[in-house]
Amino acid sequence: MTTPFTPSLTSLEAALDRIAILIAIDPNGCITRANQNFYKLTGFTPAEILGREFRELSPDLADASLGADLWQGEISLTRPTVPTLWLETRITPVSDEAGKVKYFIAISFDISERKLREEQQKKTEREHEHFAYVAAHDLHEPLRKVRAFSERLTSKLSQILPPEGQDYLVRIHGAVARMQNLIDDLLAYSRAAHEGEAFKTVDLNQTLQDVLSDLEIQIEQLQQPNPVKFTHLPTIEGDPTELHRLLQNLLSNALKYHAPGRPAEVTVSATVDDGNCVLSVRDNGIGLQPENLERIFHAFNRLHSQREFPGTGIGLAICRRITDRHHGSITARSTPGIGSEFLVTLPLTQPAKGQS
Repeated sequence: MTTPFTPSLTSLEAALDRIAILIAIDPNGCITRANQNFYKLTGFTPAEILGREFRELSPDLADASLGADLWQGEISLTRPTVPTLWLETRITPVSDEAGKVKYFIAISFDISERKLREEQQKKTEREHEHFAYVAAHDLHEPLRKVRAFSERLTSKLSQILPPEGQDYLVRIHGAVARMQNLIDDLLAYSRAAHEGEAFKTVDLNQTLQDVLSDLEIQIEQLQQPNPVKFTHLPTIEGDPTELHRLLQNLLSNALKYHAPGRPAEVTVSATVDDGNCVLSVRDNGIGLQPENLERIFHAFNRLHSQREFPGTGIGLAICRRITDRHHGSITARSTPGIGSEFLVTLPLTQPAKGQS
C-alpha cells in the first residue's frame, strides 16, 4: 500500500508565500511580521512596515474590525514607486485556549489585474452610454420635423392623395412613433445606471397603483375583468421614478406577451427575508425558452418581430440597470406555453454611500 504524500509545513508556507500576502498583527493592531511576497508586491521595506498600525496601510481599512470575527474586503495600497495594488483581504483572529486573541493573520490575494479589467469595462460602458445619450438626444429635433411635416401632409393633402399615398403617410406615422419610443428608451437606459432622484422611502403599493393607472389603456384592450392581481407590497428605500419604471416595464411585458386563446393572468406579490424584498411578477403568457432567460436582459435582444409584439428590446435591460443601481438583482424563470415569473430582489434599506 502506497503511503499518501503529506507536504511539510515549510513547503506549504513556501507555496502560500508565492501566491498570497501574509501579515501578522498583534492585539493592538500593529504589524509584527510580513512575508516576502508582501515586500515584493508593495515595495515596502521591513523598517517601514514593522510596528506600524495595520489600518494605516490603506484608507479602505478604516472600518476593518480587529475582533473575534472574520473581516474581509477589498483594499487598495498606493505607493509612489509601484502601481496601485488591489488586494482581496481576510483578517482572521487566532486565540488561545481561553478564547483570548493572541494575534491576527491577514491573508491577501492580488486582484489588481481583475480590478483593472473591471475599470476598463466600466470606462467602455460609460463611453457607450454617453454615445447613446448624445445620439438619442440629437435625434429628437430631426424626428420632430419629420413628424410635423408628415402631420401637415396628412391634414392638407390626405383627401386628394390616392390610396397608395395615404398608405405611405400611415407608414411614416408608424415609423416615427417607433423611432420616438426607441429614442425615449435609449435615453432611459443611459440614465438608469447613474442618474436619478435621491433614494427615499417608497410605498410599493402606491407605486403599483400608479403603474396600473398608467397601463389603463393596455389593460382595457385585453377586454377582460381584472387581469392583474396583487398582494400587499412592502415599503422600501429607493428612487421613486425608477421603481415606477421597473414595475411598469415588468407589468407591461406580462400583459403584452399573454397567450392567445386564454385570459391573461398577472400576479404581483412580494416576500421579505433577511433585509431584502423579493418582488414577483408572474404571468400565464407565452413563456420563454431556457436559453433566453439571460439574453432578454441585454439591450436590443428581441425574441419576436415587431409585427408579433411591438417594442424596442430595451425594457428589461432598463430593469436590470435599475436593480443594479439599487444594489439588487433581477432574474427570470419560465416554462414555454405556461408562463413566466420575474423575481426582483431589492434591499429594504439602501447601504450607505461607499458601501455595497
